[in-house]
Amino acid sequence: MLIPDPDTETYAFRHALTQEALYGDLLPGERAQLHAAFATALAEHRGLADPSHGDTSARLAYHWVRAHQPAQALPAALEAGLQSQAAYGFADARRHFETVLELWDQVADAEQRLGLDRASVLRYAAESAYLAGDPSRAITLTKAALGAVDETADPVRAGLLHALLGGYLHATGGQNAIAEYEAAVRLVPALPARAERAQVLAAFGEALIGQGRHRESREVCEEAIRIAQEVGALAQEGDARKALGVDLAFLGDLEAGVQELAEARRIAEVVGRVDEVARCYAMLSGLLETLGALDAAATVALEGAEQAASHGLGRWHSPFLTATAGRALFSLGRWDEADVLLRRAADRVAPELAATRVFICSARSRLEIGRGRAEVAAECLAEAGEAYLRTVKQPWFATPLFVAKAELALLEGRFADADAAIAEGLQVDAADLAFAAPLYVIGVRAAAERADLARARRAETELAKALELGDALGRELGARMSPEQPDDSVPTPRISACAVVCDAELARLAGHSNAELWKTAAESWERLAEPYPTAYAGWREAEALLLAGPARGRAEALLRGAYATARGLGALPLCAEIEGLARRGRINLSVDNEKAASVAESSSPLAQLGLTAREQEVLTLVATGATNRQIAETLFISPKTATLHVSNILSKLGVTNRVEAATIAHRLGA
Repeated sequence: MLIPDPDTETYAFRHALTQEALYGDLLPGERAQLHAAFATALAEHRGLADPSHGDTSARLAYHWVRAHQPAQALPAALEAGLQSQAAYGFADARRHFETVLELWDQVADAEQRLGLDRASVLRYAAESAYLAGDPSRAITLTKAALGAVDETADPVRAGLLHALLGGYLHATGGQNAIAEYEAAVRLVPALPARAERAQVLAAFGEALIGQGRHRESREVCEEAIRIAQEVGALAQEGDARKALGVDLAFLGDLEAGVQELAEARRIAEVVGRVDEVARCYAMLSGLLETLGALDAAATVALEGAEQAASHGLGRWHSPFLTATAGRALFSLGRWDEADVLLRRAADRVAPELAATRVFICSARSRLEIGRGRAEVAAECLAEAGEAYLRTVKQPWFATPLFVAKAELALLEGRFADADAAIAEGLQVDAADLAFAAPLYVIGVRAAAERADLARARRAETELAKALELGDALGRELGARMSPEQPDDSVPTPRISACAVVCDAELARLAGHSNAELWKTAAESWERLAEPYPTAYAGWREAEALLLAGPARGRAEALLRGAYATARGLGALPLCAEIEGLARRGRINLSVDNEKAASVAESSSPLAQLGLTAREQEVLTLVATGATNRQIAETLFISPKTATLHVSNILSKLGVTNRVEAATIAHRLGA
């Protein structure tokens, strides 16, 4: 049953099942005696432990616990937890610390044996649970630690625990995170200068960022840095610089913000705080995205994800960083690569991380919306919505969700739902223009779409409502873009691009699309290397040119360029819109497209009645109730030509009026 190993002079069971059977056959007393014997041997000769079965302390704790000798098991479990934590084995560390807590009441002099009290063990266990991907358990353990500390007798320690609790609440989306940070700042005295004061100020400054309070956060972080430098608290200085970097970037000094984050990451590496290194990667990649440096953002995010995974943070920071890279690649037009990364992030994220799941699923839904896969996008949004109910309403995660909701509603023609998503999103993201700008754009676009439809239907009430809503959103964004507006962030290149698109959509809303505005919008997105919004703006510019009459050659070139981009991306809804405009404007996008259109036209039921392709388009508009002038504007023809087409249609169909023609069109599915 046993086989010897001459190299290690040890024995092993020939088969694991034999070992399990023999162990199960032992009486409880015999098991305890054998475990005690093993523990005694290992304590006297630590080199006997098999490295493949864990470190010696972990093995000692295991045997002492099963030998029912808690006094000996307690220090071994603590040592095993500290060793696992140092080796980035956070799940193992959490298990060992929880073992210490289970044994605590069984050892009368536990505090004397360990040299630390129960509150310290609870804090260790909470930190390990958080880093292992279970911040909910970290909250429970930290609250227990706070219950074991007297705030009056030891305010500094209590303040630090409040700061930790605020961080865990913030991560899980729990309420009252800011209140915990405020309690921490209140409890830790300002004088004399101490590292703990810098620590809680840095944590508070970072929390303020989540609410878009960048100016207030900057002041808090600068005070924390001053104190940290005064007392030589390098780790706390790094924490403050990390938050300060974000503040500087959103307040307009993006280069300085990136430098602060790079320094914060360097400090985190020097002091060996892998969790903070990952957070610096996350914040830096986010800022690079804001700067418009999408390639760099993706590179930094993927590098951070790899480092996080290698340091035991594969279920915590790694999925968020992977999704950040995926979102940057989506913006760059590398949709297939983005899809792979977003799916990987979704598969690996811990269930407890509601905010991260919202971020991932929202990004996935936007990709699917762009592809025209509405059902898949809806599934992603349903998952994101469920997670959103469990998370703090912070702009970092809320904006992509509400933008995606509005985009899907717009794709499906649900204008009221799009308006509702925009309104709710702006309530959450109103504090920071960097997050709110895309919401304004999609809101005005939805209003313009509704207005176009209302004009075609001659629905004056609906048109007035669309004009009122779109104009209100446009005025609000314009006011916030004004230099006199004391917003807590300044326009970045992406915000500026959004503002131009919003102006162009406002002109379309008013019924006179402006080609120059769309040209400026396309150029703005092209500078940012974002092909999808560039193609969208090119399509709209071509539409405006065709509506105006001249510059047909320019419109044709724009449509072909936008179509090539949309097809390359796999953006099917945008392809369909461009194809529709090309048909109305009698523009051939490509030879293949011309052939496909010819086949489709010849197989149409209306074609079999003798109607040409142009007459079929006119009849479709007649069926919507469009007047001859509206038909002329839509198809870029003169009202006289439109009248002639309608007359020919009535003659070919053998009907006397437009109502009868529309009825036939409806019956044939036109």
